[in-house]
Formats: sequence, structure tokens, C-alpha cells
Amino acid sequence: MSKEKLARFISIIFGPIFLWPLIIFFVVKKSNLSNIQQQRVWEVFFVLDFLIPLILFIIALKTKVIGDFDMTKKEDRRLPMLVFSFLTIICLGLVRFFGNSQVLNYCLLLFFIFIINGLITIFWKISSHMAVNTVAIIFINYFFHWQYWYLIVMIPITFWARLCLKRHTIAQLFGGLLVNGILLSYFLYGQSYWGLVYPF
Repeated sequence: MSKEKLARFISIIFGPIFLWPLIIFFVVKKSNLSNIQQQRVWEVFFVLDFLIPLILFIIALKTKVIGDFDMTKKEDRRLPMLVFSFLTIICLGLVRFFGNSQVLNYCLLLFFIFIINGLITIFWKISSHMAVNTVAIIFINYFFHWQYWYLIVMIPITFWARLCLKRHTIAQLFGGLLVNGILLSYFLYGQSYWGLVYPF
């Protein structure tokens, strides 16, 4: 396997299309929901945060609304992020209706971080791969008390793959890592350490 093919494979496996559903899976499983609540919430996420965005993404690719699979140009990312934000707002309402306040709080935190990344993308192409890797590693280890600390190895592997494919600069990759790592760590850990009120 060539270096480029390996980098593409890593980008897919450690990319949003796989890691985002994994994050949602653990959020739902760790939110003290009953079995029926979990089923309803997963159905909501599957339709609104996965199935519909995937269909719209494929249509956008085929109609050249976006240039390529990686949305290399930051301008290509604006419309998908706007559509995803709209669907997620609907999703949040249904999650609260079918779920509980705990799962809603986690989802609001994820949505807040997504919005921050979206706002940055308007001006600068921050790495969504590094963002989703960072969020996945921190969230999973938050739920399991850092039993899976070795997942951190995903960071340099993904960093190399995106750099190898020339999808981002080093600054954009570090931006995705640091912005999301600092934000998520603060809201999951820092607010209790500093005695501040958790806004979600």
C-alpha cells in the first residue's frame, strides 16, 4: 500500500463519518437512559445527524455544490455546516423530548463545540479530522476514567495522514487539536476545578 493510500484509509477510519457516530453512541449509553429512551434517541440521531446529512452530502458532491469529499476549500464547508446545524437544533429538541436532561447537556456541549469550529471555518480552515479525533478521545476517556488513554495515538496518526494528503497546514491541524481539546476539557473538567457554573 502506498503512503497516499494509507493516509486516505486513515483519514476515513479516523474521520467524522466513523468517529461522530461513535461519540454519539457513548453519549447515549452513558446518559442513564432506559432502553426505550436509548432506542428513540438513537433513531433521532440516525435520521437527523447521520442519514439525512449523508444523503445531502452525496447530492452536493454529485451536483458539484461542494468540490470534493474532503471539502478542501473552506467555502465548501459553510453550507453543509449550516444545514447540519439546522438539523442538529431539531435533533436537540427531540433528544430532550425522548431522552433526559443529562443526554441533552452532553449534546448541547457537542453542538456548542461544533458551532465554534463552524465560526472558525468561516475565516480559517481548521481541521475537522483533528477536531473529531480530539473530542472522541476526551469524551470516551471522560466516561471511562481514562482507562483508554492509549487512544491518544490516534492524534499523531491522523495528523500525519492529513499532512501527507496536503489537506491542511500544520497550523490548521494544531488548531483543530488545541481549540477542541481546550474547550472540551474545560467544560468536562475545568468548570468543577475552578468552581464555575457549567453553562449546559
